[in-house]
Amino acid sequence: MSGIGAVHLLGTMLEGVHYRTRPRYALKDVKGQQDMQMNINTKYTRLDDEKYKVTLITALVFAEEKTAPFVMEVVLSGIFALKDDFDEEDREIILNVNCPSILFPYSRECVANLSMRSEYGAITLPSVNFMELYQAKKNRPAEAPKQPSDEETTS
Repeated sequence: MSGIGAVHLLGTMLEGVHYRTRPRYALKDVKGQQDMQMNINTKYTRLDDEKYKVTLITALVFAEEKTAPFVMEVVLSGIFALKDDFDEEDREIILNVNCPSILFPYSRECVANLSMRSEYGAITLPSVNFMELYQAKKNRPAEAPKQPSDEETTS
């Protein structure tokens, strides 16, 4: 990073929670352990010269949808102020790595609370390396020629 700047979390918003149990789920029908994955998506929107809305989408997905006990997705946003001038590369890293890293504990707590109240027990999400996710996304070949707008970027 080129210089020292400041990143301030001004507030968080729980924008959406989707939790649904599967009515036909029966533990006796499941052979072995369920294979659950955590899918993470982030995006950001520029609000003004120094404020950005960063959204973190955390979804729990099971390999075998028919035998999945539930479906869960948490959408959490934070408003961040980026003080001082950051070059474009630094701003991209801050908005795709640092800001989601700040939001993730809030999402983890929401998932743990929801799952604790279910009949399946509490789920504690593992740590996430957002830099690794960001670099993997950057190194992935473009799927379509569509370019994100200047106002909104997804990673």
